[in-house]
Amino acid sequence: PTQVLAKAAKAIPVMLMGRLLQGKRYPWPDWLCAGLITVGVSFFLLGKYALTSEQHEEPEKMSRAAPAEVWTRCVGLAMLAGYVLFDSFTSTYQSKLFSAHHMSPLQMMFGANLFSCGLCLATVVWQKELGSSIEFATTHPLFLWHIGLLSVTSAVGQVFIFRTLALFGPLVFTIIMTTRQALSVFLSALLFGHEFASLGWVGVVLVFAGLSVKIHYQHSSSKPKQS
Repeated sequence: PTQVLAKAAKAIPVMLMGRLLQGKRYPWPDWLCAGLITVGVSFFLLGKYALTSEQHEEPEKMSRAAPAEVWTRCVGLAMLAGYVLFDSFTSTYQSKLFSAHHMSPLQMMFGANLFSCGLCLATVVWQKELGSSIEFATTHPLFLWHIGLLSVTSAVGQVFIFRTLALFGPLVFTIIMTTRQALSVFLSALLFGHEFASLGWVGVVLVFAGLSVKIHYQHSSSKPKQS
């Protein structure tokens, strides 16, 4: 559940990071939309988690945790906090680069992937796994087709990601990704007949309420003011 809450609450850290890095002041409908979506997605995913875990977790197992398990949980919480921090920083700083240097989405994509390739190559060489990786790829030619397909689909997805960041900013992008997470689980439940607790349906209502607030505010603010 902790991981679910961390993934669902990304919109608010993005807004705080935008305030810190770019000095943005978000209007109250944006805060209301982010809050409703955060609570709604949390309810929705936790409702699904409750149904799948209540039969498997034993109460006496959760009553007392060993010191090693407590340390593991603390490390996990620290890693989740780092994930939320760096994820919100990345999209916000990319938006800042778009506005400050007038970069195109493809230029941003090229720079980010070039650095990622260099970092991954240095890591593989440092761990002395470059030779074994090349040997595995040459031994299994089908692996190269899978990697190629994954690379193409990932590149197309990144074009849309950077285009969204350049045109609409990190907050809209985060709302889209957070809503997509809940929508994918919701469609999976409809297609495969999964059950949801009542808390999950409350979450669905809250998510659509948050999106409605955002759409209504943008529609109202885009109307020309009459004198």
